[in-house]
Amino acid sequence: MFFDAMGRILVRAAEVLRSDVRAEIDDAYVRRQVDVISLIVGELGAAWNELFATLDAENAVFERTLASAGTEFIGAPGDPLRRHAALLAAVDRAIAALHEQGDADALRGMRHGLAEAAELERGMLARARERSGSAAVRRL
Repeated sequence: MFFDAMGRILVRAAEVLRSDVRAEIDDAYVRRQVDVISLIVGELGAAWNELFATLDAENAVFERTLASAGTEFIGAPGDPLRRHAALLAAVDRAIAALHEQGDADALRGMRHGLAEAAELERGMLARARERSGSAAVRRL
């Protein structure tokens, strides 16, 4: 799938910039610019894979959360971004319906699912900050 391949493509592009392109540049300033660009492209490639892994995990959490609230979800197979958008809309509709029904237990389950999804995102962002800090150190 395109989403999976993009991270590998970016990582490979960074490797090519560092190894093949950099070797052909005589100007120190331009060589430094290629170093910075290859670092950024490589970091994007590394983050890309984790972004979609986290998205898949979040989608699974939302599906499980909807199922535990008694809401069946069918929609947007194949494209993880469209699926995520459809799941968020389904969660929103389910929460509104559960409020109307006054189902406190099911709402509590929805809040737990939302908190679990938020924790997945928080972890991904923490790892991205850590990677960017490591990248800054490598630049020095």
